[in-house]
Amino acid sequence: MLRPPRGTSTSATSDIDRVRPGAVERQLADLARLGLDWDGPPLLQSSREAEHRAVVERLTAAGRTYECYCTRREVQAAASAPHGAPGAYPGTCRDLGDAERARRRRERPPAVRLRADVRSRTVVDRWAGAFTGLVDDFVLLRNDGRPAYNLAVVLDDAHQGVDQVVRGDDLLPSTPRQAYLASVLGLDEPDASPSGTAP
Repeated sequence: MLRPPRGTSTSATSDIDRVRPGAVERQLADLARLGLDWDGPPLLQSSREAEHRAVVERLTAAGRTYECYCTRREVQAAASAPHGAPGAYPGTCRDLGDAERARRRRERPPAVRLRADVRSRTVVDRWAGAFTGLVDDFVLLRNDGRPAYNLAVVLDDAHQGVDQVVRGDDLLPSTPRQAYLASVLGLDEPDASPSGTAP
């Protein structure tokens, strides 16, 4: 593994989503067999859920979030409509009145979305170059109360002092959202390869 000339190498494991028993241990063993290592134990995202929720509470107090009652199917249907931006949340719940929110809350627990004030953001990826991607009102807390990946990864990178990130290139479309959230929170954005994989 290429290690930084100064500083440390860290690892974080996303275990806040559907994780099969033993998957984290197998992943770490696979990385070790490939000669990849890091300084200290990997950070489990689930170990910081209280901190993640506290940040959402601060954003909510500042008027930067709103409750969303849409199902994934409803969001996908709206995004695939002729006028919808592919993959974008259309803002269905953004401006609901109090009575409508109360009615929907009785039917379904809400997710919490960031109230974004931009539509896109450009990030520079070491391998992909400049990439301009969608920034919509993305989910911060899922409707089961657990932190969403984009929130957790931004906060955990900042917590670990991460300044360079290598992630799978399948996550490149999420990187503009993460960069935007970091800017909203006044956090430094990791540099150079926010989501690239070696060619």
